[in-house]
Amino acid sequence: MITTQFLTRTLSGMIVFMVLCAPYGLSFDNDRVKVWASIDKTKVQVAKNVTLTISAQYPRNYQVRFPLLSVDIDGLFIESVEKSEPLKVDPDMVFVKKKYSLNTFVPGPYVIRPKIFVAVDPEGEFSEYKTPELFIDVVSLIGVDDTDIRDIKGPVEPSMITLIVLGGIVLALLVFGVWWWLRSKKSKEEMKGVDLDPRPIHERALEELKRLEDSGLLEEDLYKEFYSGVSDIVRHYIEGRFSLNAPEQTTQEFLEATSRTHVITYEHRKLLQEFMSECDLVKFARFRPRLDEANHLLVQAREFIRSTIPGPPEENEKEDLRNSQRANYV
Repeated sequence: MITTQFLTRTLSGMIVFMVLCAPYGLSFDNDRVKVWASIDKTKVQVAKNVTLTISAQYPRNYQVRFPLLSVDIDGLFIESVEKSEPLKVDPDMVFVKKKYSLNTFVPGPYVIRPKIFVAVDPEGEFSEYKTPELFIDVVSLIGVDDTDIRDIKGPVEPSMITLIVLGGIVLALLVFGVWWWLRSKKSKEEMKGVDLDPRPIHERALEELKRLEDSGLLEEDLYKEFYSGVSDIVRHYIEGRFSLNAPEQTTQEFLEATSRTHVITYEHRKLLQEFMSECDLVKFARFRPRLDEANHLLVQAREFIRSTIPGPPEENEKEDLRNSQRANYV
């Protein structure tokens, strides 16, 4: 028989557990899908790592997409990412988590804003689930009571000879910079429009993807080189197909540029955002994907290229008009 003393102890234990977990960010959802976010410490020195863990528990017949995170999280740089294999909680539920090792060299308070999970049930209904807001205090390595700090000396007046020498160096650098800029501009103008391969840009891009697939990089566990190759092929295809300077821009700059033009549809921009964020994680955050995820990236690249193959001129004009109207609506 369950006694009053037993119930009192159980309730007290639950209250203590919730109080202890509150500062580190624990989320409960009144649904079959549950998401969590936590950090291993709330105060850390600069250049020291803090671990952010986000996880989800959901039915096996659901599809759940984790938040799309790039090379940093709310000002904290991602050093590495570790993803667990799905664990069976019971015959109907699975549990998946990701661990992000974060770092920064700038002291101050940081807020990790809620991250959004997207779940799709067997009927195709979409639902969003948010993690709680987390707080981290990054402190400087220099103590506030450090007394070994000397007063700043007064300014030293430079001599006339020093000013002349510095002025000559600045002038020489300026002249060299102008000369180099004019020379580079002339070279680009001479090379502009020169295309040794007369085939359409989409045919070349698909052929390069096939060559990359057959290169054996995945079999040799060279995931970073493989993801960099796929990203470069898609970026050069976008430059040739849409006249956007994709290869020389960061992911954020490129996505902002596409949002200001109607040449790429909203659906394609969302696909590119997911595609490039995944590439950045592998290239810059040392995230190691699974083999099926790498093959899926290749499928996404081919799908994007084939879905943006240019049609007849009159059809392109109609598509541009639809994209412009859709961009104005979005």
